[in-house]
Amino acid sequence: MLKAILTVALLSAAFAACAAGQVPPGYEIIPITENPYYDSRPSINNHSQVVFATRFGDGSTQEIFLYQRGELTQLTDDDVFDGWPDINDDGTIVWSRKVGQNDTYEIVLYRDGDMTLLTDDAFSDYTPKINNLGHVVWSNHTTGGACTTSEVFFYDGETTEQITNDTPLNLASQSPQINDHDWIVWTRYNYCEDPYESEIRLYRDGVITTLTDGQAAPRGPSINNRGRVAWLFQIGPGEHAIEVWEDGVTWLLTDWGGGPRLNDRGDIAFQRWYESNSTYQLWLYRAGQFLQITDNSVWNYLGDMNQAGEVVFHRENYPTTDIGYMRLVPPGASNSSAEIEAVNVRGLNP
Repeated sequence: MLKAILTVALLSAAFAACAAGQVPPGYEIIPITENPYYDSRPSINNHSQVVFATRFGDGSTQEIFLYQRGELTQLTDDDVFDGWPDINDDGTIVWSRKVGQNDTYEIVLYRDGDMTLLTDDAFSDYTPKINNLGHVVWSNHTTGGACTTSEVFFYDGETTEQITNDTPLNLASQSPQINDHDWIVWTRYNYCEDPYESEIRLYRDGVITTLTDGQAAPRGPSINNRGRVAWLFQIGPGEHAIEVWEDGVTWLLTDWGGGPRLNDRGDIAFQRWYESNSTYQLWLYRAGQFLQITDNSVWNYLGDMNQAGEVVFHRENYPTTDIGYMRLVPPGASNSSAEIEAVNVRGLNP
């Protein structure tokens, strides 16, 4: 049954006053959701379509939602856990769905109202990403415990290929990202060590390259179509920096930040932790300048960014989390985060 309470509330002046920091000209911040539930993992494509997951009740189930042009559509309505959605420019959506053998998570591809399982095996498949060719990557967790292991898999629209072979080494390749040239980046962990060790790896034209050397806990890479890669690494207890790699050259973007996301025009969105009020706030690196996008009393941390520089993010006030959206101002509207938008909800049960 559709959870009608998910309807987005009117954007209040109070929200607008505290939400925005240095929002770039031509953009505004609006909420996609304001509800008592836990909304997570927003992803945005270049047509400003946003997908995310919403957890109701005790958290044993979760549903997938699509936002486009001011309207929310509920794509799943069932008794299983659906999470980690991603969307490409054709509107094809992938996510993990807990319906596999031994109650494992499997990869679902959703196109034109049809849902197809890409995997169905004894292991759990997580964090799928889809590019504009319709190709998909994900990580498959082969073992758990102290030495968690996992592999990266790639689907080219017809066949599935295992990219890594880390299980025999007691290593875990996780959270892959893919660009439109089928370059894939991910974090390779050694959970057998305490603290764990990790490195950033790149797959290009059948060759795997390690991009990091001796950094403490690098993780969370992002890649764009220019082949630029960014990730965070640890520089002290609870302190993180962001490094960027391109064409074999690596440089430090900032010694304060994490969760980077890239687009092709050179924007880098990321978040910073503030000890003063124990919050994350969003930042944007654009045209050589650093802009603080949010400045408020709640956690604001990244989900995704598109080629237009629009950003979707988590706006967390525990135990609830909403989806925020820094969008291009629609034609004819004022550049004001206080603009009121009513969002309708309709259901779709595939």
